[in-house]
Amino acid sequence: MEFRYWVEYFLEIFILAYILSTISFLVGQYLNEKLKNITKNYLSIANLTILIIVGIKNTLFLYQNFQINSGYRHNIYYNITIFILICIVVILSLKKYREKIKTTYLIIFLIVLVENTDRAIIIMTSFHRDYIPSSWNYIDLEPFYKKKGFHILIGTFLYFFVCYFLANSFNKKKVK
Repeated sequence: MEFRYWVEYFLEIFILAYILSTISFLVGQYLNEKLKNITKNYLSIANLTILIIVGIKNTLFLYQNFQINSGYRHNIYYNITIFILICIVVILSLKKYREKIKTTYLIIFLIVLVENTDRAIIIMTSFHRDYIPSSWNYIDLEPFYKKKGFHILIGTFLYFFVCYFLANSFNKKKVK
């Protein structure tokens, strides 16, 4: 396996772990008063780490598509994806937006949109070919979370607890 494959594998797991752990934290804050006290710290840490991951993914995406599609700069999918990734990086680089719950939901929505747009485009552009399902085996349309379920579960727990303990320790420093 190439190194690039492992980097993409890690990025996909990390992004899904961010989405699942952040949503579970935001749901949990309504049930537990202690979580409400560290919400800003948790969101700041979680969104800062995803800022770094999206920046890496953006750089890899630009590099790969520059090599593959060097003559096709008018590709609308390419331009929209780059625009959304840059918007995520710009929004998360500002601290006042990084700590807000609504912004976090927006970022999660944009990340899910970018991660799954390529699958929708493959399905839509495949309609002109063959409608027989036996000829569809050359496209891997199975979502990546079905193939990597255990790794995503472990990654989600690790991501959640690391962000929780960091936010909790920063909250204790502010109280003292």
